[in-house]
Amino acid sequence: MKLSQLTACTLLALGSFACASTASDTATVREVSRIPTAEHTALQSSIGDWAGTVTWVMPDGSEQASSGSETVVAHGPFWTKSEFRMDMGPAGTYMGHGCHGYDPNSGKYVSTWIDSMGSYIAHMEGEMDGVGNLVTHWEAPNMQGVMESNHSVTTRSHGSYKMVFFAEGNRTMEINMKRK
Repeated sequence: MKLSQLTACTLLALGSFACASTASDTATVREVSRIPTAEHTALQSSIGDWAGTVTWVMPDGSEQASSGSETVVAHGPFWTKSEFRMDMGPAGTYMGHGCHGYDPNSGKYVSTWIDSMGSYIAHMEGEMDGVGNLVTHWEAPNMQGVMESNHSVTTRSHGSYKMVFFAEGNRTMEINMKRK
């Protein structure tokens, strides 16, 4: 009986130590994530009002252009929120909303995106390439509802940005915006 009590006490002590160690490690991670990184600060540079053109590639290869606008606001020092609008002529107004941030634990930029074209929420991850472009990847359904691999390449310069979108490796859209 005493051996069972000793074993139980030993296991309880080891379990408490393991829990205390995990709680301490978690507290450290939370402590680090309370301090904005250089990547978080860089995201804040997109805050403001933007206007420009959106050109998308039609199934027959022709291109359609339209005007678009975006408003980006800070959601604290770590996140930005984006509201994008585009006139689609007879199809109406496209509206998209995104939350954008940086995950220091994975070393990746992270985003979510919803829009007025469907019920899917896109979860995106991206990294900077060797020349300073943000390359973002995600899966999303195409117009027929089939999941596709997508990516975008975003190039920013002072007061403007360009995003080129690809689905299954094919260019599908380009956004060119200037700060208002």
